[in-house]
Amino acid sequence: MESVFSLVKDFVCVFFEYLGCNFFFSVCGQAVLYHSVGLSDSHNLIVYLEALECFLSDFGFAFLTHRCPYVCVNAVCTFHSFCVTVLQEDSHAVQYPKSFLVLDNADIDVMLARIYEERGLTLRHMTYADARDMIELRKGIEDPEYYLDMIDMDLETLHRKYLDAVSTRDIIFYGYLYEEKKCFGLDYNDLIFFTLYIFEREREIRRKWQERLQYIMVDEFQDIDKPQYRLMRALCGYHKNLFIVGDPDQTIYTWRGADVKYLLDFDKVYPTTKTIMMMARMLASPVYLEFIETYLVGSVLRPR
Repeated sequence: MESVFSLVKDFVCVFFEYLGCNFFFSVCGQAVLYHSVGLSDSHNLIVYLEALECFLSDFGFAFLTHRCPYVCVNAVCTFHSFCVTVLQEDSHAVQYPKSFLVLDNADIDVMLARIYEERGLTLRHMTYADARDMIELRKGIEDPEYYLDMIDMDLETLHRKYLDAVSTRDIIFYGYLYEEKKCFGLDYNDLIFFTLYIFEREREIRRKWQERLQYIMVDEFQDIDKPQYRLMRALCGYHKNLFIVGDPDQTIYTWRGADVKYLLDFDKVYPTTKTIMMMARMLASPVYLEFIETYLVGSVLRPR
């Protein structure tokens, strides 16, 4: 068996060096676990990988890659796409089917149209765009426990809450929650909050995902918000291998709940953190950099 593994290892090394990829892989039982950095998803590469899988299968090995984002978590993803992956596997914990709908703006506008018609609202009360913004801010900032109504209330009770609403904001908001639950639809806010609900109440499910994510890196950390921060903390609690990248001068999403203090206070929350300051700016002219440094000098929110 050792000679077979040696042959497989040598072949895999030559294979990926030929493709010009940085990689490392390990063997667990009969599975070759492959993690790549810088792989493109070109058609030719997929063909090469399929050929390699056939080669390994002849020796009784299974080859696990990150080509399918919904099967393996060795992939680059957003918080929201990761939550889709979790919910497609564990939505039973919130009594939702695996075939739940991920809503886009067009879907939301269709729901709003039904609410407006049913309750006699017009665009003079609130445009669809303003209604979508109101819903996002209410879910993310003003009423961050809204999802408990969607999960814990039965459809009839949620419908009654909608019919009892009086203000335009409440009519639209609770009507939208009712429309979502009626079709098992989830928007981007729901994806985060439903996943948090599962992780905070279902210990075994949380541990399963923690164990799968041996290493976690979060980019653009200066724009992380509270729900995303809670999700990150829940996921890194087992292996404790967390790497973040951020620039406090570039935070741009405070209007929807992002808080740069999660970046600035990171080493206080995680005292063993090693901080690497990247001071060279390669994409800006000297004139621009001189202006920015002058403008930001003395800012109490800048790390030293």
